[in-house]
Amino acid sequence: MIRKSIIFKLWISILMLMMFTIVFLGVFVGKYFDELYYSFETRSLVSKANHISEVIVFRQDKKLASEITWEIAREAKASVFIETQWEFIGSVDTGVNLEEIPEEVKLSPTDIERIYQGQVVVRRGFLQDQQSEILAVGVPLVNQRREIFGAVTLYKPTQQISEIINQAEMLIVYTATIALLLSIVLAIYLSKRISDPLLQMNDVARNMAEGKFNRQIHVKTDDEIGTLGHSMNVLALELDSSIQALNKEKEQLNSILSSMSDSVMTISKDKKIIISNPPATKLLKQWVMNYRTGQQYYIDRLPKELADMIVEAFNKEEELNHDVNILGRTYAVAVDPLYQNSKQINGIVAVLRDVTEEKRMDKLRKDFVANVSHELRTPLAMLQGYSEALLDDIAEDPKTRKELAEVINDEALRMKRLVNDLLDLAKLEARQIELDKTTIEMREVLDSLLKKYTRLHPNKEFAFQTSGHDIYCYVDIARIEQVLINLIDNAVRHTGDHGKITVELFQNDMVTITVQDNGFGIPEEDLPFIFERFYKADKARTRSKSGTGLGLAITKNIIEAHLGEISVKSQIDVGTTFIIELPKLSGEQW
Repeated sequence: MIRKSIIFKLWISILMLMMFTIVFLGVFVGKYFDELYYSFETRSLVSKANHISEVIVFRQDKKLASEITWEIAREAKASVFIETQWEFIGSVDTGVNLEEIPEEVKLSPTDIERIYQGQVVVRRGFLQDQQSEILAVGVPLVNQRREIFGAVTLYKPTQQISEIINQAEMLIVYTATIALLLSIVLAIYLSKRISDPLLQMNDVARNMAEGKFNRQIHVKTDDEIGTLGHSMNVLALELDSSIQALNKEKEQLNSILSSMSDSVMTISKDKKIIISNPPATKLLKQWVMNYRTGQQYYIDRLPKELADMIVEAFNKEEELNHDVNILGRTYAVAVDPLYQNSKQINGIVAVLRDVTEEKRMDKLRKDFVANVSHELRTPLAMLQGYSEALLDDIAEDPKTRKELAEVINDEALRMKRLVNDLLDLAKLEARQIELDKTTIEMREVLDSLLKKYTRLHPNKEFAFQTSGHDIYCYVDIARIEQVLINLIDNAVRHTGDHGKITVELFQNDMVTITVQDNGFGIPEEDLPFIFERFYKADKARTRSKSGTGLGLAITKNIIEAHLGEISVKSQIDVGTTFIIELPKLSGEQW
């Protein structure tokens, strides 16, 4: 792993560069010192040889010349060989035995010829032991007439020179080693100086990838790496600020979506739901549970009705608004394409609103208008017909006119009752009626009502059952009597001759009143709608003119205004039972 790191690569690069430079300089300097010393020694020997040549030529005293030559040779630590073109003058062995000098080192005839031509000849080689190096220098002997008549040759062992050069080379090696060690330290230092900020940047980048922007890079330099570190710090701060802003917007959007009662979902290009608010999630779960029976999903968890609309929006790339029916519920659906860069469609946002109740209420409103119109049309038609009969003097005798006037009066009273019932129902539904509550004993109220109905309907059988002890309620007695009269009237109207109506009163957690008859009964499919305005369980059944079709709707609202409940059970040709539950009397209501 470390071989792949930039630290290792940078360290190796610097180290190799320094090693190459040091080795190159070491070899070059060693070679330079070698050439320098040999060049210096060569010049020195040439100078000594020329000096000896001058002594031989210009000194007449041969003995003195020999002594000077010997002294020069001793000082130079060299052996001297002197000859002319006529004779061998002599030699001085102070540096090396001339007999030990190999022939390949000695000056050759060619070299002697070059010397006689006025050239200086220099030769290097090894002695017979192949360990000691020797330097040979030959110079011409020139007389006073500037004529060359001989040669002076000096042979000097270079052991001392080699030792000096070896010492210099060792010094170079030591210096190179120290320089190499320093270069290693320098390479490590430079690598760390570059790599440490890079490692910090890597850690900061990883933290940024994990969403942590609080860590900063410690910038210690003003170079490019320092500038990069500073830029990354600025980037982290800007990203942190931007992401916080995005998160804030996301939270606001989530809050808005969560607080919406409408179902909102976003569908991607590959027909997958990527975002849904809580109402949409709940709706999707309901659909999944209801579609487990084998029906096919067309888009993710969406039923076909909604999927078709979304596919249409994808294909047309336009906003669509339709009502769809799914599992018995009606939804107002708006789908709108989502665009990427304002050109290419990237998804669909769908908003669903459950308008089942709105549709039902709208239908009830329409039915209410139709029913009111129907209920008013009959008495209005009769009023118009009988009043025209009076105006046209069709009824000539006073008795007929009185009958017509009574019919007109009855229909007017019927219209008045209908309007009063409508006003009462509207006030009850709007909670605009104040109840005049008082504490009453329910057994007395029911007993009094049943005695009246027994006298009015002798062909019916009335029964009253109770637990025997007094049962008190805190209610508006007029409204409760209105409820009981409505229920008993219904029982009387829908029970044949000699039918039985039973009223029962008892108390447990609630005060319960039941009104039961053995009449025609109500179809089961009509029971959920029995308390709606103008609803008729049997469309073919004629109703007494005294009824307005609003009694049960008013009854339900009065009971609910008393914080009670009313329900119904019925079976065709067996009978119907209405059950009223009212709160018990509390201690504060006595």
